[in-house]
Amino acid sequence: QRVTVPQGRDHWTAYVAFQALGSAGSSAIPDLVKLAHDPDANSSPSNTGEAPPISFWKNDKYIPMFAAQSSTYLPHGSPVIPVKIFFGGGWIPQPFLSDGEIAAWSLGAIGAGSVPPLMGMLTNSDPQIRCRAAMALGMMGKPAEPAVPALVNMLNDPDRNTRREAADALGWIGQQPDFVIPALVKAFDDKDVESAAIVALGTMGECATNAIPALLALFQS
Repeated sequence: QRVTVPQGRDHWTAYVAFQALGSAGSSAIPDLVKLAHDPDANSSPSNTGEAPPISFWKNDKYIPMFAAQSSTYLPHGSPVIPVKIFFGGGWIPQPFLSDGEIAAWSLGAIGAGSVPPLMGMLTNSDPQIRCRAAMALGMMGKPAEPAVPALVNMLNDPDRNTRREAADALGWIGQQPDFVIPALVKAFDDKDVESAAIVALGTMGECATNAIPALLALFQS
């Protein structure tokens, strides 16, 4: 049976291209912002044989199982594993990202010019879109510093996955430690976010040394 290769593979390739382009891809920001708002992670299979999009962070437990089947170019440092899944009678490449997530990551790859629209996404009513924006800002690193206050506020978001993504992003951005570190330490009280906050402090490195007493206290837990 002939199986149609999902569009997601081409979109993943486009993300790799935006990584290479960096700020030179800024003319695509308006279109990528529209795509990043696409709530496509829950869509159904089409009659073309295309598999439904799969959200990476909802399926991360399957990564070790599928990693050996990876066949698509994977950029260094990316936590996304393009895998093969069995669909419609054959194996097809499928990234662990929906199209909306790929667009958000592409915005992160472009860099500082994407910070304002991604910050706008942080206030979206859909927690999935807030998570995408936080993750993209974290991938951007230091250029995303203007988003730090908003991400700190997101540590109190009603959605636990959004709180986790905010903590992770703050660690990768690694800026404004006097403001960020107390907020991450306070997040130890949130059992859904505690581990993400610990990892974020480790990611920040030497600038987070004043969190050591709080981290040592966790050894008593």
